[in-house]
Amino acid sequence: MKKIVAIIFLISSIASLGDMPKEIEEKLYVKISGVYQNHGERESELDMQKSAYKKMEKLENENLIPKEEFQQLKKKLEINYPDNYVMQYKKMKEELEIYQIAKNNLNKQMVKENLKAKKELDKIKENKTMPKEMMKKIMTAAGKKYPDNYLEQKKYIENSIEIYEIITKK
Repeated sequence: MKKIVAIIFLISSIASLGDMPKEIEEKLYVKISGVYQNHGERESELDMQKSAYKKMEKLENENLIPKEEFQQLKKKLEINYPDNYVMQYKKMKEELEIYQIAKNNLNKQMVKENLKAKKELDKIKENKTMPKEMMKKIMTAAGKKYPDNYLEQKKYIENSIEIYEIITKK
């Protein structure tokens, strides 16, 4: 009779997980059953792991980082914390936070560099080797090709000046 009750409990516990692949459900249940003897503790741990697994899947769909990077990070976490979805989720959140901070810092740096390039464009306009009319056309073309990207405009204009100087060199 006890065996039947245990089997029914095992089946109902595994079936209640639902959103996880069958092999993960079974592996997780076996692991939890080996660690927690108390039914309440088992259920609590199972619920936490299941919730973390679902949250991890949700994070993947939020596209906070490129899919390939997310998958690599997820594999690393699966290796470091096998069958511990709570820890995998916690570490993934930490990694995503670090990624966002780095991305914000990079954006700030790019804005600074872009403003610096904008100031340098004024100096480049004063180029004496190229006729003013030609310089205006190149500046206009650079602005159309790279709107609001002064770094690329600067490169475009500098390359154009360099080509002009090569062509006109005698």
